[in-house]
Amino acid sequence: MGRRVWAIVVVVTLSACAVRARADEAAASIAAPVLTASPPPAVPSPLISKVSKEAPEPVPLRRRWIFWAGLGAAATAAVVAFFAISRKQEYSGNATPGILQAF
Repeated sequence: MGRRVWAIVVVVTLSACAVRARADEAAASIAAPVLTASPPPAVPSPLISKVSKEAPEPVPLRRRWIFWAGLGAAATAAVVAFFAISRKQEYSGNATPGILQAF
């Protein structure tokens, strides 16, 4: 029985070596990427040829969007307040359920 055990150990060891050799061959066949330095990118020309260091001219209030947004909000609030205050109640509590009056 000792010879059988040794024979099995030898066969398993040789099989493991063959598998490892195949794995090494497969790893060697995969080529590693070659890294090369690329040239630096070209500097693009500026879109504006002259940079102004002066402050921009002030924009009048009537040309600003915030002014018109505020004016629209105030007008909307005024209309909503007008309708909320001036509307009379249509239901005074004396309606009879189930009976509709035509005229």
